Amino acid sequence: MTYDADAVARYFDAFGLGEYERHDASPEQRIKFEMHVRCLREFVQPGSRVLEVGAGPGRFTEILAEMDCGVTVVDLSAEQVRLNEERARELGYAQSIERWLHADFCDLPALADGRFDAVVAFGGPFSYVLDRRDAALEECVRLLAPSGVLLLSVMSKWGSTHAFLGAIQSLPADEIRAMDATGDVTPATSPSSVDGGHFFHMFTADELRRFLEDGLRVEFMAASNAVSTGWSDYLDGEESFAQALAWEDEATRAPGALDMGTHILAVARKEGVR
Repeated sequence: MTYDADAVARYFDAFGLGEYERHDASPEQRIKFEMHVRCLREFVQPGSRVLEVGAGPGRFTEILAEMDCGVTVVDLSAEQVRLNEERARELGYAQSIERWLHADFCDLPALADGRFDAVVAFGGPFSYVLDRRDAALEECVRLLAPSGVLLLSVMSKWGSTHAFLGAIQSLPADEIRAMDATGDVTPATSPSSVDGGHFFHMFTADELRRFLEDGLRVEFMAASNAVSTGWSDYLDGEESFAQALAWEDEATRAPGALDMGTHILAVARKEGVR
């Protein structure tokens, strides 16, 4: 499937502030958000210069600003960039934003080589670029300073299958086979399940590791969410939520759990010239 940047932009233009609000939609989503935040705090040094691609309306931008980072915001959706700037000004951290860019992270000629200590690509940017993912990775590596880190999350093939098994099994058999063979959810593989330009690739953990190890050193991988998926109804209490989050933090770093969350988190460090 060829990457259709305009279709992705239209999808997120229409999604609007829902991209911010989805992190509070359920206990599962809140746990997923906390897993990403813990990754940020563990691997991004306070005061770093950070490029955030696919930044959306700024849920993670806020955290980076709290960490005294200087953030360059990039998103393919003009509406998401607008919302990101609006929220930064409303919440009082606009001074932490070095620049807002409405751009495709596969090609960022306006940004200089080696400018950033970290690149953050949470929420699936590398899943959305499909056949352009190699170009996107090369661009991120170009922009990283020596020993800089790339933090990303992608859609997980087996974790998503686990989370949405009932809906997947209701699809036509030929669509199930096509998605299984390719990991793609596109008009070519599953015309009945694609809505409004939501096209993406689902990775396995081994596939993601191989992809990143071409020029980077993988330092961390985890699933998000493996333990809590499907159990939101039981996680409304403060104690039960805290216990589930603790289990997620421990269990999802185990090699056997990497494929069982709806997303896969990874951190990879730049080594030499790609």
